[in-house]
Amino acid sequence: PLIVEKLVLACSKAYYKENIRGTSYGELIKMNYISYKKDIALFKSWFRLHYDHEPSSLNLALIADCARTIISAMEESMGLGIIVSHLIDKQLKQGTLVSLGTAKEELRNTIACVRLKEKKQTLTEIYFQDFFSIKIPENDAFRAKHKKL
Repeated sequence: PLIVEKLVLACSKAYYKENIRGTSYGELIKMNYISYKKDIALFKSWFRLHYDHEPSSLNLALIADCARTIISAMEESMGLGIIVSHLIDKQLKQGTLVSLGTAKEELRNTIACVRLKEKKQTLTEIYFQDFFSIKIPENDAFRAKHKKL
């Protein structure tokens, strides 16, 4: 893989304090959610990983196909959203956003570059992958593949 992103379920600190009474499955499925799609497959994956159960439905307060919009909605206390952690690292460190989860393994998204087996890597592909070594140096999968980091 070129990069492995960690996906987290998060909300604003204010939403957490006002709405979340516990992090049990039963409590969490009652919350408002912010989603990329009307389909809740991503949330089902998160719940299955953390609670071994999938909700049949969730209250989708907002559907937006844009990571920045999802983050803004979380910051405005509209509900819980699943987002790649590196996009909200600053807010998590500042404590304005709160990540929820269990001690189980994290949900991950793998991004890979694919080419035909016999095809030689192009200069563009090499530069593209080097770009990630500069922009996302904290990524463990990339660092493991490219020992020069």
